[in-house]
Amino acid sequence: MLISAAEDKMRQSQEQYAVTSTNFLDEREQGILLDRFRKEDCLYVLFGGYDEAQRRALFFFPPYSGAETPMEGAELLKKGEDCTFVRLRFTKDKFSTAGHRDYLGALMGLGLRREMIGDIIVTDGGCDIFAVKSVKKFILENFTKAGRATLKGEEIPLSQQVQGSGKTETIRITAASMRLDVILAQIYRLSRNSAAESIEKGLVFVNDSQALKCDMRLSEGDKIVLRGKGKAIMEEVSGATKKGRIALNIKKFV
Repeated sequence: MLISAAEDKMRQSQEQYAVTSTNFLDEREQGILLDRFRKEDCLYVLFGGYDEAQRRALFFFPPYSGAETPMEGAELLKKGEDCTFVRLRFTKDKFSTAGHRDYLGALMGLGLRREMIGDIIVTDGGCDIFAVKSVKKFILENFTKAGRATLKGEEIPLSQQVQGSGKTETIRITAASMRLDVILAQIYRLSRNSAAESIEKGLVFVNDSQALKCDMRLSEGDKIVLRGKGKAIMEEVSGATKKGRIALNIKKFV
C-alpha cells in the first residue's frame, strides 16, 4: 500500500505537471520508497522541512518545474513553493515544562494520524511542529495543551532557521573492522550484542535504507541512523592505530 500510494503521486506529478508528495514517512518507509524509485526516470527528493529532519515526505517534481537536481528541489521546498506541509510554532506559558513525549502524546490525543506530523523540535519556549497543510487549522485551534503546559500557536515560514537543529560533535573512534555492528557499537556506546540486536530488529538505517545485515561494510560518507538514538555520518577514515585498529572521525548529531 505504501509503494502503491507513492506510485500514484509520481503519476499525478507527471500527468498534472505539479509537485506532489506522500505524507510524512519514518526511516524504514523512506528506505523502502528510495529502493523502489531509485531507477525511475523522474526527479524526487526526501524533504522534512530542514536538513537534519528524520521524518520526511517524498516529493515528486514534474518536467520544467525549475529544479534539475534533488538539491534544487529541496531549495524550492524550503522557500515554501509547492510544499505540502507547514511549520507551526507553539509557545508555552513561562513556568511550565513539556518534552517531546508530551507534545506528541497531545497531538495523537487529538485523533491525528502519525503520518500527518513530521518532526517535533522542542525549544526552550515551546516547540516547532511540521504538519501536512490539511490539518493546519485543526492543530492551531485544538492543540492548546501538552502535559501541564498551555500553548499558543502560529504558522511560521519553512525557511526560518530551526532552533536547536544542526548541532553536531565530531568524535574519534577506533574499530577492529568496517562492519556495521562494530561501528554502530562504537558510535552509540553499545555492546556488540546490543548493536547486532538493533540491526536485526530493523532499527538501523544506512544512507536511508534499512540495514539488516550485521556484516554490512561501511565507507566514508555513509549516514547511519539508529532509531531513538540519532544520526551520525562517517566523515573520514583517518588511518590505523599502532594496534592495527581503524581510526575514524564521526560527525554525530546531538
